[in-house]
Amino acid sequence: MTTLELKAQILKEIDNEQNTAILKKLQAYYRKLKGAEKPMPCQYTLEESKERLARGREEAENGGGTSHEEFMKEVETWF
Repeated sequence: MTTLELKAQILKEIDNEQNTAILKKLQAYYRKLKGAEKPMPCQYTLEESKERLARGREEAENGGGTSHEEFMKEVETWF
């Protein structure tokens, strides 16, 4: 059986599965096998990223945010 055939068979079986508990266990086991036990980091669409960047720039232009000096003082407390 080729990789493509195996994937198709697995996807068909998963698609037909109605038991949520089984699907959750399958997902957890798959992530464990792949070494992805931690959830994926937050991911934004390109449009969301542009919006967040625009808001950040606007905040900085209006005097918001943290100065470099303030940030460096905060970093020192981390260690």
